[in-house]
Amino acid sequence: MFLLDGEACPDGTGRLDLDDPALWTGLAVFETLRTYGRTPFRPEVHLERLAASASFCGIAFDDASRGRALDELHRVAGGMPGESKLNVLLTAGGRRIVRAEALDLSRAGAPVRVASRRWAPDPWLPGWVKHTSRAAWVLAARQAGVDEVLWVADDDSGGGGGAPLAPATGWRPPGAGSDARGAELRDALGARVLPTLAARGPQGGQPRPRALRNASPSPAVAPAGVWTEANRSNLFVVRDGVFCTPPDDGRILQGVTRTMMLEAARSAGVPVHDRDPVAVGPVEEMYLAATLKELAPVVELDGAPGAGPGPVGARVLAAFREAARRASE
Repeated sequence: MFLLDGEACPDGTGRLDLDDPALWTGLAVFETLRTYGRTPFRPEVHLERLAASASFCGIAFDDASRGRALDELHRVAGGMPGESKLNVLLTAGGRRIVRAEALDLSRAGAPVRVASRRWAPDPWLPGWVKHTSRAAWVLAARQAGVDEVLWVADDDSGGGGGAPLAPATGWRPPGAGSDARGAELRDALGARVLPTLAARGPQGGQPRPRALRNASPSPAVAPAGVWTEANRSNLFVVRDGVFCTPPDDGRILQGVTRTMMLEAARSAGVPVHDRDPVAVGPVEEMYLAATLKELAPVVELDGAPGAGPGPVGARVLAAFREAARRASE
């Protein structure tokens, strides 16, 4: 089911201007969410993040438009016979697309195969902007023959050399906490790219996606450095019984599911660490977290068996699903 600017497209087709920058430059932003009990899950939070992404990219999305998008999400979800995957997409040409499709429940918690690749963040496109310029990410995973690619970056937390981080001056999910270490990283590194952002503007030049630049399409030994995120998911690992995730330091998407998993872990009494970079290395459990996969165990990493699931992740996922069930009542 599709809506284009609030108008139903019963056959899945609609009129989009052929000069819309979204078609030619990929300049568009979007959100993906799902229903629990046929009710959109945390739609206000997703729309708040969408508004931040739109603002950074210079795409109009005022409070009235947010209200219409919220109504449309409930409208398309209500028109589905069961649980649904929902999308909201805003184009630089000023169009709003809302979509609902049947949710593949088998994806939630299903094992994933991952390959790690090195990348350097683009200072003009912070990690918290959810944009549609994703061809490089899709091709990286396709060429590696895996479900997702896990990005590895230099540990630049000490302020030394390496690629500068984009300043995380944008949206933060409710309940994310202070993330003091992430704030320290942003303060230390943000000044190194602010002049670039000021000079170029959010639409200056031809921005490229936050993808690896020196990737090999063949399986590779995991490079040294720190894990950041996957191309469609946040990362969680368990080390010494602690549920760890990379910090909100400007390199990662501030995932709504990531925040919910941290809340669920704390409610379940699981120790959490989200303030320091997660170094590449042995772990007891490994997961990717996102709206559609919830908490999915990594069973293959760079062609070798991954750490996969374990008791800590099982506790967190159970607490997360209970919280989602309560929210849908």
